[in-house]
Amino acid sequence: MFRFIVLLLLTTFIFPSNGQSRSIINQESSLCTKKSHTIPLFTTLILRMTFNQTRLKQLNIQTMSIYASISDRKTAEFQNHRDIIEEVFHLMKNIEKYNNKSIMTYNLKIHAKYIDQTDIHYFIETVNIKNHIHSTKCSVVLTISEPQRLRDKIYKNFIPFAIMFISLQMGILLDIDVLKELIYRPIQISIGFVCQQIFLPLIAFSISKIFRYQLLYGLGLFIVGCCPGGSTSNQWTALFDGDLSLSATMSFVSTVASFFMLPLWLYTFGQYFYLRQLKIHISFLSLIQSLLIIIGLMGLGMIINYFVPKLKSIIERIFKPMLILFLCYFFTFGVFVNFYLFFDYINLRTVLTAPLLSWLGFLLGSLFA
Repeated sequence: MFRFIVLLLLTTFIFPSNGQSRSIINQESSLCTKKSHTIPLFTTLILRMTFNQTRLKQLNIQTMSIYASISDRKTAEFQNHRDIIEEVFHLMKNIEKYNNKSIMTYNLKIHAKYIDQTDIHYFIETVNIKNHIHSTKCSVVLTISEPQRLRDKIYKNFIPFAIMFISLQMGILLDIDVLKELIYRPIQISIGFVCQQIFLPLIAFSISKIFRYQLLYGLGLFIVGCCPGGSTSNQWTALFDGDLSLSATMSFVSTVASFFMLPLWLYTFGQYFYLRQLKIHISFLSLIQSLLIIIGLMGLGMIINYFVPKLKSIIERIFKPMLILFLCYFFTFGVFVNFYLFFDYINLRTVLTAPLLSWLGFLLGSLFA
């Protein structure tokens, strides 16, 4: 399911609404900070810069100039569609304005336009009454994340419940005898493990490098290749009357294996080629929690099937219709929610190269089988 969700975000689309911009306020005690900022797409970050008015008086500062620029205007821009900000404060000429304030603030508004990463560069110059000039340069990393509008929250909050429900059903539908046979004769599971956990990450990595993906999108494709198979593969198997027991068993094995394979790939190839340059930290605790929930629900389904075997026939009758409803939800509301990707993120190179991961995976599995 993880692979399905990421691919859906890469290949489906949403229409942005101009009236859905919101503000996030971050208050910094000092302008030069190593702290990075992450803001959702279509929102506005208000970066509040504060200056000690008392300290400025003690230093006899008469003017202070602030210059700010964004490295990539495609990713973000300042208010009024500007990519450069220039502001001059005449402290001595405006004594009455600043005299009663111990703290002077300046709000820098940054609007997120494109999911990517860029830098905000600052330059502060102060001039005292003796015309001595002091300047400070610094920069911070700005990461634009996926949007957090109401429609996005509704869509994403539904996905965990769908995954849990399908995982429970899959556990109920598993044939214990077939499962035992697969464990005693693990050649099929071994082939699936090697193809999915060894070759797919290497294929994803090769595609991102050969076709020169941007770092952020190369990381996304690499993570897709590293993720375990999940409920979606089982859904398609059930819809087309495939070997459901083998599919569910492979999903179970790949999910368990991902506890050590996913960190292994991300801390080797991922860290060296992507994460270190992007300065992104991945929380494995949330990932492990999600994997444990899926495994636990499949195990609970198997226990229910053991003690209430009649329930299996009921689930078999409603399983396919429910899967069709879930797929309709993903491919209708999901397309609506992510429609913006079509205009700004899907290009000919992505259309021609990203599907190679799936098709080469299918070809590899067929050759090994």
